[in-house]
Amino acid sequence: MRRYRSSIVKLVVFIVAAIIVYIWTPHTHTPKRVKLVNVPKGVGFSVVEGNVNVYNSLEDDAKIIKTLSFGDKIYPTAQSSLLYKIKTGRDKDGEPIYGYVKKKGVLTYNPKKKHIALTFDDGPNRITTPIVLKALKKNNCRATFFVVGKMINRKGMTLLRQEAAQGCEIGNHSYSHPLLTDLKKKKINEQIEKTDKLIQIAVGKPAKLCRAPYGGFNRLVLSIMKRANIYWSIDTLDWKTKSSKKTFRKIKKFAGDGDIVLMHDIHMPTAKAVDRICRFLKAKNFEMVTMTELASIQGRDLVPSACEYRALKLYLFEKEKIKIW
Repeated sequence: MRRYRSSIVKLVVFIVAAIIVYIWTPHTHTPKRVKLVNVPKGVGFSVVEGNVNVYNSLEDDAKIIKTLSFGDKIYPTAQSSLLYKIKTGRDKDGEPIYGYVKKKGVLTYNPKKKHIALTFDDGPNRITTPIVLKALKKNNCRATFFVVGKMINRKGMTLLRQEAAQGCEIGNHSYSHPLLTDLKKKKINEQIEKTDKLIQIAVGKPAKLCRAPYGGFNRLVLSIMKRANIYWSIDTLDWKTKSSKKTFRKIKKFAGDGDIVLMHDIHMPTAKAVDRICRFLKAKNFEMVTMTELASIQGRDLVPSACEYRALKLYLFEKEKIKIW
C-alpha cells in the first residue's frame, strides 16, 4: 500500500513539474493564416459605431494602434470574411504600415449614389407593418422604425425582430404618443424608459435614436432622451391625406440626397405605397439606408451633445429663413 502511495506522489510531483516547465518555456508561435482577398472597386466604407479599433496584427494578442470614430471613412486594401486590412501610415523607411479592422461596425455603401432615409412612425401594426417590411425586403432597402411602446405586444415583438433581421433600425417614439413638452420630467422619463425596455426585450439591444411625437421637444425632453432626436426634411402628410398617390407624389417631387422622409406604417395607403416608392427611388440612383447609416455616410454626429438631428437640407433652409413648402 505504501509502495502505491509513493508512486502516486511521484506521479503528482512529475505532472506539476512538467506544467511549470511548460509554462516557463518559450514557445514558437505560429501566426494565424487568414485568407485575404481584394476589395471590390467603387465601394465606400464608413464607421457606424462609436469606437472601432484598429489592430496591428491578426493575432489574438494584437495591440490597438488606432481607434476610429463614428462617420470616419476607411479605405481597405484587402479583406477576409471578418476583417478589413487598411493602411495606417509609413515606417521610417517609407514602407506602408497596415492595420486590421473588424467588419462589424463598418458600413459598405455606394459613394456614387444618393442616400435617403425612409422613416416610419407609430407602429408596429400587425396588419400594415408586414406589408411595409415585405416591400423593403423585395427592393433590398432598409428603413428606420420609430415605435410606440403600447403597440409592442406579442405580435409587435415579432415585428420588431423582423425589422432588425432585415437590417432596419428601431427608434424610440415614446410609450403612448403624448406631446412630451406638456409633461413633467418624471412622466417624460416614463415615456422613454418604458419603450426602451420593450425594445431591449424584443431585439436584445437599446434604441440609439428617439423621435419626439408630433416633433415637439425642448431642452428638458432632449436631456431625458440622452441621444439624438431625429426630425425630418420631407413630411409626406400621409396621416392626413391617407392617399398612396399623394404620399408617393410628395416623395417624387422633393426627394434629394440626404433627406429624411416621414411616414407612418400604421396606415394602409402608406404601406401600399412603399413598394412603388422604393422602386422609384432606386431608379433615381438612391440607396435607402437607416438613419444611423445616413448620418455616418454624411459624416455627421449622432451623439447626445448633438441631440437634435435634422436633415442638412432642412437645417440650411431654416438658417436662411426660407420655408421648404
